Amino acid sequence: MITPEDKAAFEENGFHVLRSAVSPNEIALLKQALAKMLLTSKQHPYAKNLADAPDIADNPPDNPRGVWAAFNLQLFDDIFWDFAYHPIIAHAVDALIGSDINLYETASIHKVPGFPNNYRDWHQDSVYSDPQSNDRNVTVITFLDEMDGESGATWVVPGSHKQGALPHVLPTESLSSQAKEVADKHLYSPKGVAFAYQPGDVLIFLVGVVH
Repeated sequence: MITPEDKAAFEENGFHVLRSAVSPNEIALLKQALAKMLLTSKQHPYAKNLADAPDIADNPPDNPRGVWAAFNLQLFDDIFWDFAYHPIIAHAVDALIGSDINLYETASIHKVPGFPNNYRDWHQDSVYSDPQSNDRNVTVITFLDEMDGESGATWVVPGSHKQGALPHVLPTESLSSQAKEVADKHLYSPKGVAFAYQPGDVLIFLVGVVH
């Protein structure tokens, strides 16, 4: 599934696109669990794991809180815990970084209507993981809908992991996630690349990759 050429490209570029890893039936079950999670009230014990979007548009009935991100998904449904062990994805990660793998975090991103596409800027996930010296951590993004770089899919900067941990600062824009971003973010937009994804495709990248 992961060829020697794939592995060499991963070491050079810092990312790999795994096509059709998740079946349509698995996608349907994941979407059902996510839809149920979006209806979680603010009084629920796990409500703090859901991030509400700014009040920029009328929230739809199926996402009344305007949740744009969720964390620790396995708290909401066992399917997310099972998905962390998805055999196709797990074997791909094994082939790319080795078999000594630990789960660090689960999360989901939801693009609500009117959500600005510049809400989160260029950053490295390594700034959130400890120790930052461990450059063999990866982020794994599973796409449940058709998406490309113009409709919300993650962009990556090839080879940027070779620069090591970059300085990060808090954003200064008035509308912002207030999450850290690389200090010289204007340098990375011309270098970024995006791909067209179909439901079930997966993007795997080293946490040092600017995205």
